[in-house]
Amino acid sequence: MALIREKDRQLLEDKYRRELEGKVRLVYFTQGENLLHVPGRVECEQCKEMEELLQEVATLSPQFELVTYDFVADQAKAAEYGIDRIPALVLEGEDGSSHGVRFFGITSGYEFATLVEDLVDVSKGRSRLSEASQTKAAQIDRPVHIQIFVTPT
Repeated sequence: MALIREKDRQLLEDKYRRELEGKVRLVYFTQGENLLHVPGRVECEQCKEMEELLQEVATLSPQFELVTYDFVADQAKAAEYGIDRIPALVLEGEDGSSHGVRFFGITSGYEFATLVEDLVDVSKGRSRLSEASQTKAAQIDRPVHIQIFVTPT
């Protein structure tokens, strides 16, 4: 069963046909389903649904490419991308830059709208930060870890 309704699919396909400027890689980190209980291993409750959603999103435009890595088997790749929990998604533009766009957890509900817009922004190689915010951010001279949480509450 599709997670994206047909009416929404058509709207998104049209939006992406009009607005995308470059290719976007959806780099997804997941965990394969384990048929055996392994002591100490925490199963990823949202990974399967997230992967199904991303597979559907990837079909919305030929500009999208979905690349999937196993969080456990591909630990070096996870470290390269700075991924420390799953499910995780990194959006990369054609030039390989991600502008720091990462999602942790499933991007459904309110978070899906954020994903929809971020795909367009990454394809254009742009940020929605104001000029003033970008100037301030450029002045930061030490590592800073910023997290943004999206919730309707």
